[in-house]
Amino acid sequence: MRQQSLKMRTRFGSRLALLRKENELSQSAFAKAFSEYAGRKKELTLTTVSFFFICGRMPELNTLIAIARYFDVSLDFLIGASNNRDIASTPLSSDPDSPVSLYEAIFRIPDKDIRKYNGLPVFVVFPNLEYQNQWAILDSDSSSLITKNGSIKMGTFIGEYYTFPKPADVYYSFNNLHSYNERNIMKADKFWVEIKSNSDELRKEYAGWWKHNENKTGIVNMANGLTLPYEGLGISYNAYMTPFQ
Repeated sequence: MRQQSLKMRTRFGSRLALLRKENELSQSAFAKAFSEYAGRKKELTLTTVSFFFICGRMPELNTLIAIARYFDVSLDFLIGASNNRDIASTPLSSDPDSPVSLYEAIFRIPDKDIRKYNGLPVFVVFPNLEYQNQWAILDSDSSSLITKNGSIKMGTFIGEYYTFPKPADVYYSFNNLHSYNERNIMKADKFWVEIKSNSDELRKEYAGWWKHNENKTGIVNMANGLTLPYEGLGISYNAYMTPFQ
């Protein structure tokens, strides 16, 4: 487990212990009170709660958000990323693209630390969509990323590095199994398109039924007239026979 994650877990355990003591709650009392507050069908076990406090084991994101709300502190304060308790200072959102993201705090690898991952798998996000977001092996000696399709020279793109994919990328990876290739799309009169973007706004804007333009040099959104090149198929967008549910 990388050092950043270990530090984050340690801070979380310490902050949770601090909040529990400030509210004069034993571990068992916290388990009962929080379970009632969160409307859990099953009460948190004392073993689970002990792992939170002693080992700093982080629960699921929704549970973390609920704990922050229960103690009326910001999510950043709870995970030890800030000393500001003000709940309004950081939005309590499960959205991995929110301004303050637990996903970023736990899984993103700082640029200064990337070479420490030499020979290890990292998940690479390409904000400018030069390539599809994907797993790669970092080769520090050649300053390259080794992917399933070959190598990519570092420094030739803007990239973000993570130890785990964003939820949207997990969705796209599964979704790719059902998407059209170039041959399929050229045979279809219309098709459903979804772009590969970390922006919910852009995904909603581009999602919909598309068709070929008159000269078959690209595709056109049938509702709003947006266009995309064929070259982006499988890289910046996917096409399907029907909307993916």
